[in-house]
Order: sequence, then structure tokens, then C-alpha cells
Amino acid sequence: MNILLSMVFALSAVSPGQQKVHFTVSKDIAIIKIPIVHKNEFIWNADKTPDSTLEYACMVKLGNYEFGFSQFKGGDKEERGTMQELLKKGQVDLWKLENGGGEVLEKYRVSVSYNQPHIVIQIKDKDALKLLFAKKPKNYSLEVFGFKNKGNIKKLAIEYKD
Repeated sequence: MNILLSMVFALSAVSPGQQKVHFTVSKDIAIIKIPIVHKNEFIWNADKTPDSTLEYACMVKLGNYEFGFSQFKGGDKEERGTMQELLKKGQVDLWKLENGGGEVLEKYRVSVSYNQPHIVIQIKDKDALKLLFAKKPKNYSLEVFGFKNKGNIKKLAIEYKD
């Protein structure tokens, strides 16, 4: 399934409560903290949403790679729950993008969690860290979709810690 997202919205690098998106990389871990407007209840597999439609996403684009969380309507009945429950229902992957499409790189591990008010995406997989950060890219793009503060931010800086 193609994870390239075509919807572009204005999202400031400063989000709820003036909290910033933070992306730090060390030799052992990459962590991105994305502020999300907190809600007590989220709805997914919404009755009004066509099957296979993207409902939620927090995706980082880095060159020809994209990683993070996504939730597509899977034809199931409508569900409601907390952010943690939503994150468990979705998928967390690392994609290689090429020729207008993408392929999931299943051998690499990415994790996602919620530490209010942040969705936290982490990569601890040594091979994935090498693949993505060996050349120390300076910038990345972030796409947030389906949450109250949806949008696309381009050219955010990555902080490297030795």
C-alpha cells in the first residue's frame, strides 16, 4: 500500500501549548516527539470512511524513507478508544519510497507510544539507525494526519547527540 500522503496542511513547528516537535538521534536511538492535541476518545474504522482510507498518521520522511504510525480503515466495525488503543490498532513501519510507491522494510523495527501530549516514535534497531542516519541528514519532513493538529512540516532540523 502506498503510504505517500497527498494532503498538505499548514502545521506550525510549534503545536499545542507552544510545544515543539523534537527529533534527536544518538548512536543507540532516534526519538521524535510530536505534540498532539489530546482527546479522551478517538474514533477509527469510522462508518463514514471508505475502506483502505488513511484515517490517522504521524510519518517522518527522510530522503527516500518514511517511518512512523498510520491507521487505515480496514473494513472493521467503527471503534472508539484512547490514544494508546488507537496506536495499538494501527501499523508502525519503515518504508522505502520509490517510483511513486513504497515498500515496507519488515526487517527494521520502529516503535510508537503516547506520552501526553506527545506521540513518540523511536528507532532502536542498529541496522535501521545506520540505514537512515549514517550520513547524518540535517533535515526531515513530518506529516500529521487525522489528529486535530494535522499538517505537513518540511525541513525540520535533526539534533545529533554523540
